[in-house]
Amino acid sequence: MNEFSPYTPYGSEDIEAYLRRFMSFLFTKGVTKSAPLAAGASAQEQAAHAVLLTAYNDSLKSWLLASMGPDCYAILDNLCGAQTPEDCTLPDLENMLKTHFRPACNKRTERDKFHSRKQLPLESVAEFAVALGQLAKTCAFGDYLDEALQTQFINNVRSPRIKEKIEDGADNFHTVVERAARYEFLQTQQTHSDLPAVNFINRKPGKKPAKHQKHAPPKQERSQKDKKPRGISGKLDFSKVRCFNCNNYGHFASQCSKPVRRKQDVKYVKAVSVPDSPTPPGGT
Repeated sequence: MNEFSPYTPYGSEDIEAYLRRFMSFLFTKGVTKSAPLAAGASAQEQAAHAVLLTAYNDSLKSWLLASMGPDCYAILDNLCGAQTPEDCTLPDLENMLKTHFRPACNKRTERDKFHSRKQLPLESVAEFAVALGQLAKTCAFGDYLDEALQTQFINNVRSPRIKEKIEDGADNFHTVVERAARYEFLQTQQTHSDLPAVNFINRKPGKKPAKHQKHAPPKQERSQKDKKPRGISGKLDFSKVRCFNCNNYGHFASQCSKPVRRKQDVKYVKAVSVPDSPTPPGGT
């Protein structure tokens, strides 16, 4: 790795994370700080150490200005005002970048976001823990940070079984997350083992199975009426076959030699009720 990636203004990476990566990059290039002075050092040694420290800071500043990229350098040049970034010290440049790209946040608003964060439906416990840690950076919890992370994590895990296992907490937040991830893995394995096995259908090549059919339908027994009369040899016994045309046995209606019998037309007479004739006056 010969070059360090430039910083993208207003991108996804935090400016403090970028500066920490930058210091790690310089360590790989051999740019290290000189050892501190021992107690009781002479004035000449202190002066020499101050020269080395100034040269070290100037080297860091040159590396930073050359690596941050043209867009970030233009913003930093405007922040310096009448001066140029080369005229400012390294701590001043870092404070300008942090103040510009990370303005002061409302602590109460950031804590409301933290306390309202819950585990999403398809989010693992590890991803949920990372999201809580990211939100906690701007909440200024101080010494209460680990306890706040544990409380928010335990109370807002979706699985009741995992919550029951970790509700007692642990020495630190990372231990709680490791326990929850282990129980989540075991729960996932148990869920997969409880799934029913699928029975595949043996079919001939080229023949597609019926849609949504997992098991072959059982063969239905035909009723006694549907069975054709057969003799001992298994052949059709015409002595038990009745013709529906002549009502005789021994053949089918399609093979009957007699004329086809037609259905008789039946005429229906509608009965009409006739009122009784009135009795004539003076009649008996």
